[in-house]
Amino acid sequence: GRAYSMQGNDTKAESYYLRALEIWEKAFGPNCNDVLMCLNSMATMYQMQGDDKKAEPILNRIQTITHKSKVPNDPQEAFNLCTMAQNYQIQGLNDKALTLYKRALPILEKALAPNDPLLIIQLENLAALYRTTNKDAEAEKIQARIAKSKSIKK
Repeated sequence: GRAYSMQGNDTKAESYYLRALEIWEKAFGPNCNDVLMCLNSMATMYQMQGDDKKAEPILNRIQTITHKSKVPNDPQEAFNLCTMAQNYQIQGLNDKALTLYKRALPILEKALAPNDPLLIIQLENLAALYRTTNKDAEAEKIQARIAKSKSIKK
């Protein structure tokens, strides 16, 4: 599914994702990591298509599954929250997006190195959200953190 999605063949990608989802759910149950990865890929594909209406229920399902794992400060749940935040951001639901980023980022900051590209991407998304909502001072603080993080050698 991912290969077809990257090629822009979303119709084929969707059919493969749905088939894989069906197989993994039957084999390992609805809450396994493979199901989560498939759902996340589908939601991302729908977001890239601009189809937020299809992405949102999938993102909600992802959040429900990861929240049930009851692993405190689970980075996977934090990434799922960020994906949902991006979806809200695209829809212009900035307050909802900000709430999710504020929940997710402290978890990611504890789990990842300050210069981890995955963390930096989420910080950049938050900075963009602040700029969109005319909170330039907050955006500048985040940009300063990003610059400092990028200067750290690996």
